[in-house]
Amino acid sequence: MQTSLQTHIQQRIDALHYDFKAFTLEAFLIWIGEKRKRSIQVYDVGFTSQLFGFWCPTESQDYIFVKASLHPTHRIHVVLHEIAHILLNHKGFKLEEVLTPALLRELAHPTANAYLRAPASYPSTTIEEQEAECFVALIQQQLMKLNRLRELYGEGTSIPALKPYAQGFDFTR
Repeated sequence: MQTSLQTHIQQRIDALHYDFKAFTLEAFLIWIGEKRKRSIQVYDVGFTSQLFGFWCPTESQDYIFVKASLHPTHRIHVVLHEIAHILLNHKGFKLEEVLTPALLRELAHPTANAYLRAPASYPSTTIEEQEAECFVALIQQQLMKLNRLRELYGEGTSIPALKPYAQGFDFTR
């Protein structure tokens, strides 16, 4: 049974009218950009801190910055989390209000409004963080039902010689 939060977020996902049967992260980003008439650019950044990623809206487009060293599965989760903030019309906050001076030095635009994805930067118990995490979980459930988990979790192995063996254990097929 769904909670009221899950029901609310599922209604927002349903209202997108997106065909998740053909989901890839890249196609989803392009589709959202076209629907909103503003592109979404994703950049991998060499953050050395606990910062996983953040969304920074500008007048003409949205930027999602993701820690380059994240595992590919975690990277996709972070990108979907930031997409949730975009699609749920969440408001950003001044980076200098939540980041340490060391983290601010890692960023090129420290006065921008943004949403962060980091375990220690601010409490993840805010309703907007709960909504974003719920969004990701519901997308993951939908992709699981449609047998599209490979788009979230990748191949069973990146070693070509092991692929025939790994496919036998690959829950993403």
